[in-house]
Amino acid sequence: RQDSYLTTCGDFWMDIYANRPIFCVPGQTNGPHGSVTNSEPFVMFNASSSQYLTAGSRTFNINSGGGFTAIMCVKRVQTLNNNSRFFDFGNGAPSDNILCGMYSGGVYFHIYNGTTYVVALDTGYVPPADQWFVLCCRYNTSTNQATIAFNCVQWANVAASATPSNRTVTSYIGRSWWGGDPYPNYYTTGLYAYARYFCDTEVAAVSNLLMYP
Repeated sequence: RQDSYLTTCGDFWMDIYANRPIFCVPGQTNGPHGSVTNSEPFVMFNASSSQYLTAGSRTFNINSGGGFTAIMCVKRVQTLNNNSRFFDFGNGAPSDNILCGMYSGGVYFHIYNGTTYVVALDTGYVPPADQWFVLCCRYNTSTNQATIAFNCVQWANVAASATPSNRTVTSYIGRSWWGGDPYPNYYTTGLYAYARYFCDTEVAAVSNLLMYP
């Protein structure tokens, strides 16, 4: 599948809000690691330390921008590595992290202000292996609510203990800022991340772009 945002050998992750790509094709010098498999528009992570993506320094003005939204299409494999990350945007362990990961108890979405949790949302749900799904993590500054949805169906929500601050962080896909955490086993067609809260209609539109096949 090809479209204006994700192409077979084009941009892997695009920040539409800023209207510019921040991840380029796997294999580019000094670019992300991973592989495009059989000319299909997805990247595979194989639990290896060489298999992750990084976009360098990115600014997420969550407070002044009205929230945060990350939308990612994923297919996990059978092996579940506890505390492996779908994404982890931060400056340390912990240091202003915005992260989503999975352990045997389910998928979780956490936001730190500095070294302190302000959002700690655990779903208690482990998505089935070998099935594509769209994961959406959102925080709304106006309502102070964080949510996780799977395939546009809200699964869990929690109130933040404080408003997440604006931050400039280093962005990882498939890698944790915590050195002892494992690397993940999954496929992804891409991750879109925004420093604002997306309504359900906007989430559905981006999900349709990302969903494979």
